[in-house]
Order: sequence, then C-alpha cells, then structure tokens
Amino acid sequence: MAFRTLVLLLFLWFSTFWTISPLMAQMTKQERRTWRKELRKMSPEDLKQIKAHEAEMKEKISALSGSISQLQKELQDKDNQLTALKNEITRLESALKTRNESLEKFQEEKDQWDRGVVFRVQIGAFKDYDFQDAFGSSPNLIYEEDSHWQKYVIGNFRFYDEANKLKKHLRRTGVRDAWIVPYEDGKRVPLKDVLDKVLEQRKK
Repeated sequence: MAFRTLVLLLFLWFSTFWTISPLMAQMTKQERRTWRKELRKMSPEDLKQIKAHEAEMKEKISALSGSISQLQKELQDKDNQLTALKNEITRLESALKTRNESLEKFQEEKDQWDRGVVFRVQIGAFKDYDFQDAFGSSPNLIYEEDSHWQKYVIGNFRFYDEANKLKKHLRRTGVRDAWIVPYEDGKRVPLKDVLDKVLEQRKK
C-alpha cells in the first residue's frame, strides 16, 4: 500500500510539475525554490485536489470554447441574414424607383393626351357589370363612370381617321357597339364641337 501511494504521489507531482513548468520557466530562482518547497509539503490528497481542479478548469474552458464557437456561428448567421435583408432592401428600392419612373412617364403621357383634341374608341357601356377587375391595370384601357354607367374606351389618336380604323376593326371582330368618342383638354365632348378640326385634318 505504501509503495502504491508513493507511485501515485510521484505521478501526481510530475504531472503537476510539467503542467506548471511553463509558468516556472518565467520565475526567478528564488521563486522556483519557494514553489518546490511548497510542492514537497503537499500530500497526495492536495495534489489530487489540484489535478481535479485542473481537470474541472479544462472542462470549463472546453465548454466556454464550445459556447464561443456557437456564438460565432450564430453571429455569422445573423450577418448573413443582415446581408440578405440589405440586398432585398436594395432590390425593392430599385424596383420602386423603376415603378416610380414608369408612373412618371405614364403621367407625362397621360397629361400629353389630356391636352388638345383626342379621339378614342368606346367599346362598351354597362350599367350592371363592372369589368375593371377583368381588365386589370392595362394602360390601354380607360375606365369612365357617368350616371351609373361604366364606360370603357381604348386608344389615343390625334387624327379622327386613325380612330376610325380601330373602330372598324373592332366591329369586324365582333365589338358591334364600338364608336368614336372625341375629347378636348381631357373632357368628353360632342363630335360637332370638334368637327371643324376633323375636316381640317382631312384637308392635309
């Protein structure tokens, strides 16, 4: 039993010595002598407790290292998500800019056709049906409401004869109620109000 205790003591002493040897290499000679004396005074139980504490500290360090790795991974994931969100914001901003430019262009064109005399072709007027959802937001189709009538017109023409060609084509394809509607400065007017301009166009 005494021999085994001695072997254990020597093993623990050498293990502890080599564990702290890097630290002792930085000590002065006097400090090393002092620590050696302290080590000689230690019992096997003391050394065992030191080793147990060392193992416990290593385990904690390992656990903390794992936590750090996990936190670093989570941080990287968050960075990736942030980058993806920034890219999505950039894409949406670009899409919004393009849409606004299209709306501005459409408004400019609309303002252009709201000035002077314009001819459009009405394809139908309905009292009990609203076809807006069916036609969607097509820029070629204009919806008007007058005295509970839903009117649908298409096209923008400066010349009456151009509008007349579209009217005839629509009638041949089955839209029998197609007829030409004149507008002046954005307002629907009777044909007689712009008849002089129509006749003037035909002279050219």
